[in-house]
Amino acid sequence: MATIVVTMRGTYVGVGAALAVLAAAGMVYLHERPPERPASAQIVPHVTCLDPGMFPGRFPSPVSQTYSFPEPGTVPDGFDPVAVVVCTPVSSKTYFESDGQTPAGTSEVVNEERREGDFDGLLAALSERSDPQGWWIEAWAGRTHQPATHCAPGTACPLLWLVDHDGRAIRPWIPLDRSGRPKVAAHYAIAQLPFVGQIPHHLDVPAETF
Repeated sequence: MATIVVTMRGTYVGVGAALAVLAAAGMVYLHERPPERPASAQIVPHVTCLDPGMFPGRFPSPVSQTYSFPEPGTVPDGFDPVAVVVCTPVSSKTYFESDGQTPAGTSEVVNEERREGDFDGLLAALSERSDPQGWWIEAWAGRTHQPATHCAPGTACPLLWLVDHDGRAIRPWIPLDRSGRPKVAAHYAIAQLPFVGQIPHHLDVPAETF
């Protein structure tokens, strides 16, 4: 009888260990599976480099009502880009009333950079899926970080657009690497496109508009 009990206990231990291994393997599989790509990007009538989302809390209500801030998404079927536009905030300066102490408003400067050329490399990079997120131990070791959802005014936080022949535009989603950063392939592909020109945009936001 004692032998039977030991054998059954051994069987239970073996089954339990097998189930634990399977559960661990399932967790690894689910965690390491590449995330799904987002929905198709919204097509808007034109590009704007003075988007409310670039300057949280700094745009007057008429500007906020004029422009929308579409979420990034995958390139829609049938949308054929001919240009990429990168909007980069380069400066943000508060100016004051005559007393030199009361803020009178903010002056914003954004550069609109346009590139054109062969989009095969960029479209291929944008069609990839993101890498699985890093494990907590990787974050603890400093190998991962949480990407910022927006950038403060005056910092180099580019807003990316793809533009078609009709001037319509989308905000393309860029796949993320394991650390949570945009994959370098997309930025490399953009940098390889021939530079066409750059336009500085100036926006004056009076303080009384808030």
